[in-house]
Amino acid sequence: MKLNIRFSVDLAINLGNTAKNIIWLTSLIFYIALIILLICLAFIFLNRKNNRVRKTNKLFSLGSLIAVLFIILRASQLKLMYFANFLLAILPFIKNFRVQSEKNNASSDRQEVSKNEACEILGVNKNASEEEIKAAYKKLILKNHPDHGGSKYIAQKLNKAKDILLKGDSRNE
Repeated sequence: MKLNIRFSVDLAINLGNTAKNIIWLTSLIFYIALIILLICLAFIFLNRKNNRVRKTNKLFSLGSLIAVLFIILRASQLKLMYFANFLLAILPFIKNFRVQSEKNNASSDRQEVSKNEACEILGVNKNASEEEIKAAYKKLILKNHPDHGGSKYIAQKLNKAKDILLKGDSRNE
């Protein structure tokens, strides 16, 4: 009889330790999945182009979200308050990081080009017609397009110069 009691006490202690290990492992997997999800979401938000998200990014974020929700449902003994506090602590940092990156992108896009500079960039006169501007732009963009080994910076400058000169023509008419 003493042997059975001792065996069941040892078994209960071992099962208790195993349960603690399972809870610890489940919470570790949960937090790893959560961190991966947050990294994926940050990556998706930072790699937006003209506020459009690619289909692969949408599918990737949806798959990550489903995986994290599955882990949350499977980790029934996980205290969700810790998760909520963790999420609330991390979200401002992600938002701040995103805002900073958008400011950096916006400041580089807002480099204003005057009409004189636009004429110099395209190599046309101030009084050039719309056809001359388009022809000069086409000639230069064919040489400098990023898809054909050209510089992205130069292509952006050419686009801005063309836009400024063509908008100036439409205002005068």
